Amino acid sequence: MSTLSMQEQRFATIFNYGWQWILKNVDNWTTQKRFAIKPKLLIDLWRDVTQFVGVRFGKTTKYAVIDIDAGSRYHTDRGLCAIKAALESIGLVRSILLQSSDSGGWHLYIPLPESVNSFNLACTIRYALEQQGLKIQGGQLEQFPNCKAFNSEYNGHRLPLQTGSYLLDGDFQKYSQSLESFLSAWDSASACQDMETLKDAIANAPKVKTYKLDGKNDDWCKHLESMIEIGWTDKGQSNGLLHAIAQYHRVFKSVDDEQELVDATVTTAKNCSGFYEYSSHVDDLEDRAEDIAKNVMVRNWCYGNNRSSTKSDRPKVDKPNYADRLMAAIEQIKNQTFTTTRSLLETLAKVLKTSLSTLYKYQELWKPLLRNCNAASSNDSSDLVEHEIEVQKTTQNSETFTESGVTVEAPNKVFLLETPSPNPQPQITIPVPAAPNSLIKTSEPIQDKEFKQIMTFEQQMGIASTCPTSRSPEPQNFRISKEPPRQNPSTLESVRAAVEVDPSSAGVRLAMLKAKLFLPTLKREERSQTEQAIAYLEKLLAKDPPE
Repeated sequence: MSTLSMQEQRFATIFNYGWQWILKNVDNWTTQKRFAIKPKLLIDLWRDVTQFVGVRFGKTTKYAVIDIDAGSRYHTDRGLCAIKAALESIGLVRSILLQSSDSGGWHLYIPLPESVNSFNLACTIRYALEQQGLKIQGGQLEQFPNCKAFNSEYNGHRLPLQTGSYLLDGDFQKYSQSLESFLSAWDSASACQDMETLKDAIANAPKVKTYKLDGKNDDWCKHLESMIEIGWTDKGQSNGLLHAIAQYHRVFKSVDDEQELVDATVTTAKNCSGFYEYSSHVDDLEDRAEDIAKNVMVRNWCYGNNRSSTKSDRPKVDKPNYADRLMAAIEQIKNQTFTTTRSLLETLAKVLKTSLSTLYKYQELWKPLLRNCNAASSNDSSDLVEHEIEVQKTTQNSETFTESGVTVEAPNKVFLLETPSPNPQPQITIPVPAAPNSLIKTSEPIQDKEFKQIMTFEQQMGIASTCPTSRSPEPQNFRISKEPPRQNPSTLESVRAAVEVDPSSAGVRLAMLKAKLFLPTLKREERSQTEQAIAYLEKLLAKDPPE
């Protein structure tokens, strides 16, 4: 088993992205997707004169390649100089020229001393070439890494110095095919690159957005392109065509600026056939394009972007919360008078366009504001608000117990209706023993006129215990004894005892027992006992004594 030399190991390190590698056995290139290629297999295939191997790019890269096919208009000394000038404008001042294969095409390798983002480098190189009037086109001029679609891999390229590949000098003459000469030229070129200028160019170069369309969006793109190509053929087509032009640039050309979309729509419309002959917006084209651009920027987004990310860029409008809306509704109806709490809540529900159940969930918001709405207290609000009983302890020697909002009447409680007294009498306080802590319950009192409890049963017992004339028994738990089980008069024993006392009643009892069997509510046990008594009476009447 052969081992890798130091030069071969370094060569494999340069072309280190192993996924989706390409292989050519006879005529066609195929992509190998089953596994990532390892350095040993890469070098073995690179040495094989019967096969060609190639690699793609990962997220970052330390080199780029310009492919100039034989027969291309750039496959000349002048074309190569223009390409090198474009690369020098972004800091790529040194490169390595190789013959790519026996076809005679050129590969211009551009080594870098450090890794950069592959996609950003591709966009920067493409922008620099286009600024020099050079056009990226298959069969003419290609770049690696390419400005790939967001959902695809970078294009793959064959490795250098395989069969038919040689290093070329300044006169485009072959001078070496050795790996040592290639690595020496690589080190010399990478050391001369102006990385500061390259990084500035990467930061300022526009990012090209290209997308691999699925079937549905591909059909839509072709439809818009056909509409633009046909242009105006009659009057009344301006709105549809201008919308199609704006959508095409927004979605498929990734125009993300409103003014840029307006300019692209105006320029494209003026270049369409029939515009000046049939369009009714020749004079106000920019105003109409501005209105359409505003609509398209909201309704459409660049292909490949998430709708959610587009929406997140829009300004957010804070909506008032439920509490603010409820308080605004209370303010709106504060001058109205309501006879019941339910009528108030129904009015609030109508104003807020909500339900009573929703209002009940937020009762802490509207409950303190009932007085502001002049709502009278009513017993029919008990289905919405559960009132609680409050017992308040004032002093140890004199105590006043007040309760409000009583909904359930307990036994042994006295209630009086609170009415204003014209001649208030001085209050006489009677010292009572302190109520147990378990009886004191605090809650928020409801400020409405309701029946008030004077005192509880325990308080009455406490007052009675202080009187010298009588002594009340201490409170105790009374238990009602369980009622003994009811005796069934139709049992055999009862019938036998009754007949022994009065034998003449046997016939009447027999008739009554037979009639009892027709009762639908008769239980199974009682029916069985009744049937036994009937059998006994029949034997007795037939003068057949029972066993």
